[in-house]
Amino acid sequence: AIWEIEKRETRRLADALERQDDRTPVWRTLTEELALPDEEQLYAVDRILPLGGNALFAGMYKTGKTTFNGQLLKAWADGTPFLGEFKVYPDPDRPVVTIFNYEMSEAQFRRWLRRVGINNMDRVHVVHLRGLTLPLALPDVRKELSRRLADVGTGLWIVDPASRAFTGAGDVNSNSDVATWLGQLDEVKMEAGVRDLVLNIHMGHAAKTDRDAER
Repeated sequence: AIWEIEKRETRRLADALERQDDRTPVWRTLTEELALPDEEQLYAVDRILPLGGNALFAGMYKTGKTTFNGQLLKAWADGTPFLGEFKVYPDPDRPVVTIFNYEMSEAQFRRWLRRVGINNMDRVHVVHLRGLTLPLALPDVRKELSRRLADVGTGLWIVDPASRAFTGAGDVNSNSDVATWLGQLDEVKMEAGVRDLVLNIHMGHAAKTDRDAER
């Protein structure tokens, strides 16, 4: 057990060293901070997803996560309001939405996408990863993933579901393991020039209480 703890700490230290850069954080007094003008809050999806943000979409089994994804893909690609109500603002320099499909078979995914009825199909890129893993702990994997996302002009990146993408990254119930993985996602996002990220999360099938489901 002690050896395993030491191994994890070594891995976390190595990850931290890889992520460090030469940027220096800004130090201000509160007086200086509050003297700065407030910037208008801009959105990628009006009132839902702040511009440049990361969104976590959680839902129980069979509550519409697939429909959510389909409507977001269509809104982003075709410029229509999301769910018929929320205006979307794709990155004009990177108008592509890339979805990582970890759950559906390729055939099932294609049938579903045809029903969605997306017009600007070249603005949607699909990556099938069911049964596969992308170990983001490896720098070469992060570098290659960043390059591929950048090459296709990805402005919005959807990972569905995040729990399967996390496989092999540690213990999903460990705050430190999840935080490390999320940091690696942010690193890929930044290096690729991806502006917005949406993670789909399954709430536990066997959750006995609302609190368990939220966890």
